[in-house]
Amino acid sequence: MVAEGGLGRSASMERLRARVERIAPHFRAALLVTGPGMSGEPVARALYRLSAAAATGQFVSLSRRKDLEAALAEARGGLLYVARGEDLEETAQRRLLQALDEGGKAAERRLIVIAMERLEAGALLPELSERIGAVTIEAPGLRERKEDLPEIVAAMLAEAGSGAAEGTAMALLAEQDWSGGEAELRRVLVRAAADGEVVTRERVAEALRAEAAAGRTEEAPLETLQAVIDRHVAGMLARCGGNKARAAEVLGISRSTLYRVLEGMTGKGE
Repeated sequence: MVAEGGLGRSASMERLRARVERIAPHFRAALLVTGPGMSGEPVARALYRLSAAAATGQFVSLSRRKDLEAALAEARGGLLYVARGEDLEETAQRRLLQALDEGGKAAERRLIVIAMERLEAGALLPELSERIGAVTIEAPGLRERKEDLPEIVAAMLAEAGSGAAEGTAMALLAEQDWSGGEAELRRVLVRAAADGEVVTRERVAEALRAEAAAGRTEEAPLETLQAVIDRHVAGMLARCGGNKARAAEVLGISRSTLYRVLEGMTGKGE
């Protein structure tokens, strides 16, 4: 979303870049409001790159597979990024609050950025909310910057190792609301580009229908095991930015198995 990590030159993105550049040299903690389906990590990485922490420590992203204490230790002198702050347990929130006061010298302190999809009263402890929320950055959603869509689509397809999107395919993508943000767009593109070939309007239309069907679970409560697997694989590949090697690693399967699943998904769309 910012610099090389996030794409687009819309007015809203330029305002975001300007705010990040003003804040980065001076902040200690920040709250990042991303909106649904948006990743806050590119913004957090931009804050890190432009801060003094880039010279004294590393960027560390707290994930479900990483212990909080281990992440805090890794981030000493650097920046700790916490996605989905609304899911943090109270004990973790209190530990982060304590971490903000740790470290004497600048090289021993750590910056902390917590991302949330939306601001909700009571989601964070009042003390942590006061400390983190003193610097709040709101990132624009995808539907607020439709003019950036061609650049974003091109980057996502390149990450997925696919060909470009045809003009008619781009036109169809531009017609969508994208209320689910970049995550929704990734899922659609993963399906449309599963065979690695040029993305056509027909492929996009089929992927959009599949995405809509996946969102109507209350109308179709029964589905096959293969459908569940396909949906999970597509979602994981989207979360991994189209990186098939990483997706296969997270899923615990070989790359050849992943390719077979993707080929099967492509065949169903024909």
